[in-house]
Amino acid sequence: MRLARKHRASEKRAASIAACVGAAVVALPILAVTGTANAQPITFAQFSEADNLANPNLFAYVDNGPGGDAELITSNNGTSNDPTVASIPVVFNYQSISPYLPADLQGNQDATLTLTCSTKDDVFSAGADVDAQEFEAGGETDDVLTITRDTPAAEGGGTRTNLLTMYFYPAVLTGFSYYGGTETPQLFGGETIGSYIYYSSDFLNFGAGSVVDSDFSMTFSSWTSYDGNGLEFSPVDGYFAEATAAGTGTFDTSPEYISVPEPASLGMLATGMLLMARRRKRSRA
Repeated sequence: MRLARKHRASEKRAASIAACVGAAVVALPILAVTGTANAQPITFAQFSEADNLANPNLFAYVDNGPGGDAELITSNNGTSNDPTVASIPVVFNYQSISPYLPADLQGNQDATLTLTCSTKDDVFSAGADVDAQEFEAGGETDDVLTITRDTPAAEGGGTRTNLLTMYFYPAVLTGFSYYGGTETPQLFGGETIGSYIYYSSDFLNFGAGSVVDSDFSMTFSSWTSYDGNGLEFSPVDGYFAEATAAGTGTFDTSPEYISVPEPASLGMLATGMLLMARRRKRSRA
């Protein structure tokens, strides 16, 4: 019999999250969000794990037991039994903004990724056969993702490596967990659930509006729990069961909140983004 599940969020907040989670699960792997009044959000970056890995399950969901927290981290030993936060090899791409960046930042970027996020909130029902867990400020680790270029870029005198850093809260991990569900779990955050997302980069500038007008989505394949099943409940507390998985991710923001630092590129970027936003609006009309 399932353990009793509760969460400390208010009923109103839980209902709001549940509605968003239900929509997100139907739309896996990408969460669609509404843009600002000025422009639709764009996907400006994405990552996937390097394709030469013997074991791609380098994300670990860790259950620290009753009274402890649950964590979702990167772990290069590929196990949740003895997890160690580590940087994992990924391929990173700047997307819509790529044509406005220096040549060495266009296309695939060999990089490493580190993720830590933590929660003490139990899993809760987010709809028919759908369960979710909220990762919010107040856990035992910071909620942060960093993507670091393997070698410094030519820009900045050979000192710049921060492709993207993201601080975020809250985020929601969701999926079908009945009978060890094999459907793809997802971690997402954005304005639809009231997230605050703080982006920084050595190669891009982000305006203040991007804090609340941004979203991200991470999708986990081959989610494997301690007994070989997919996403399922922990046998000891109200969390999900410990597991490992492979992951990919996308990052969105509204074009008016993102720019290339160099003045010569700024005007070109702004013009290009506005044209892109207008075309998208026309195509959706």
